[in-house]
Amino acid sequence: MGEPVTGRHEFPGAVAAHDQDGAMREQAGQLAAAMTDWLGASVLTYTPLYPEHGDKCSADLEAWCRSARDILAAVAHG
Repeated sequence: MGEPVTGRHEFPGAVAAHDQDGAMREQAGQLAAAMTDWLGASVLTYTPLYPEHGDKCSADLEAWCRSARDILAAVAHG
């Protein structure tokens, strides 16, 4: 009879995958925070959503960014 499985130290691949998932969640959280800042910025503040000279981005692009931000935030929280 084999030894019982007692912990993740017995599965190096699982440990690496867990670490990768953590890194991805952290990066997703950082991106979501950046997008929140962009979406909340004044149109007079240069961000990737608001080009120079105070021009506002298209409504479609803003809606896409809100959806992407929500997905990234969900990934960040696991």
